[in-house]
Amino acid sequence: MVNITVCYLVAYGAAQPLIRYLFSGLETTLQDNIAMLAGMCIFVALNYCGQRFFVFRKKES
Repeated sequence: MVNITVCYLVAYGAAQPLIRYLFSGLETTLQDNIAMLAGMCIFVALNYCGQRFFVFRKKES
């Protein structure tokens, strides 16, 4: 649960300011939708890495 929360906060916290900067000419609601999409893509990537390398890594015998 902590993994998902941290990944989501990092992803959306990083995506929203970047999208607002890149798409400053668009409406705020459209910027928020793009930021959510970008944040969720970052979230999926971070969550995959966290699960792959920390949660379910193979232990060497």
